[in-house]
Amino acid sequence: MKISSRYVKIAIVKNTLKSSNMNKISKIKEKIRQGWNWIKAKTKQVLITLGIIGVALATGTQTTILDTSPINYPLTANTNFEKLEYLYEGQEALRLQHNKMGRQYREGIITEEQWQIYLKNVFNPKNQIIAEWTAKIGELLEDVAVQTATGTTMYKARGYYKEAMKQSTTWLVDLDTIIK
Repeated sequence: MKISSRYVKIAIVKNTLKSSNMNKISKIKEKIRQGWNWIKAKTKQVLITLGIIGVALATGTQTTILDTSPINYPLTANTNFEKLEYLYEGQEALRLQHNKMGRQYREGIITEEQWQIYLKNVFNPKNQIIAEWTAKIGELLEDVAVQTATGTTMYKARGYYKEAMKQSTTWLVDLDTIIK
């Protein structure tokens, strides 16, 4: 039996097309496999990151006796550090309000009676509560170690962060509602 060259050519072309398609299919399968592996790796990274963030948030959220304080903290002030920062900003806002009222008294805009009522009913009670809770929260924070040329110096966290926190604008402090 003699096979014509025409049939041989057709068979070669079919086999070439078949192997060419198989190569293409293999390459597509490989790309899909690579893509799937990439997706699995990225998903794993995201889950690990979310787990780390969750642990950090859980660690940073401190449930303490301070949750019974007379201060209306913002809902997002969860850590003692954030609460201390809020109190320092409140203390600074109260000081500025005190200066404004004092200036109005000196300039004769308000009477001495109005000034004394402000001191007795507004400034002194709020100042006392804010100072008391600033001290309580400050004691709960760990001391800060600062490396100097002569060694390590330890500072109370409350004193160390005070100036920076007073200048902070992280929280919008409403003096009318800062106390429950």
